[in-house]
Amino acid sequence: MLQAKPIGRGLTGSILSLSLLTVMAGAAVAPALNVIQAHFAQSSQTFVQMIISIPALFIVITNFFFPKLCRRLNPRTLVLLGLSLYTAGGVRRRTL
Repeated sequence: MLQAKPIGRGLTGSILSLSLLTVMAGAAVAPALNVIQAHFAQSSQTFVQMIISIPALFIVITNFFFPKLCRRLNPRTLVLLGLSLYTAGGVRRRTL
């Protein structure tokens, strides 16, 4: 009988931390919705509130490509690529 290899604490913590990224995106933006709505006063309130659901939409879309990516890349490379894209998408560029 094949026994499963126990998962270490570091791996468990990493997986839980990665899963929190999607939750934290909404939690970080939700309190600022009024400020965002005031800045984009010409836009409808529904359009501004879609800021919270856009990350979930991209998660659904990218899930169609993950099986092929998982076959080509090892898990560590895939996680680092995803974190890099997440960071690049979240960086705010300041204009002078």
